[in-house]
Amino acid sequence: MAIHKNIRRHPFICLLVTVGNTLRGRIHFSQEYRGKAIRMDDGQQFTVFRHMVLDKSANHSATIPTVFIVRFTFAALSQQANRIASLIPIPLIAGFPGFREKIWMVNEHTGYWQGVYQWESEQAAEAYQHSFVLGVMNKRAVQESLSYTILPKTHLSEYMRTRVITGETS
Repeated sequence: MAIHKNIRRHPFICLLVTVGNTLRGRIHFSQEYRGKAIRMDDGQQFTVFRHMVLDKSANHSATIPTVFIVRFTFAALSQQANRIASLIPIPLIAGFPGFREKIWMVNEHTGYWQGVYQWESEQAAEAYQHSFVLGVMNKRAVQESLSYTILPKTHLSEYMRTRVITGETS
């Protein structure tokens, strides 16, 4: 069983899973939060610029939802270049076991970027934290700026609903 899980996390397998889910129409980009201002628990404000969702029809197991948050600044490239570069790992993220949703956001004043994910379980979030794709992102980030938070038994929709700043968009 452990071998199967490790193979399933391989970047090429993640890519194949994403292609299959895309062909089945199970991956889409929601406009629900796009442009919304989000205030995090530490007071930092971010603006959402992308939200990817794997449809529930693609879920195959009972889940205990977990939110995973990664925050960082990039060592190089402009904000616009980094927005474009953030498209590259999408097939590896969307095909990773346990993935459900990801919201990309940026604090244009501080230069911090943040990814807020929904995973099917705490174990899936922890596995992603040690994945190839997150490792590549970590190499592009200023190491002192990296932080991770795992919130077990948390639904992304509820988490976001309490952080949207009403009436503010960018």
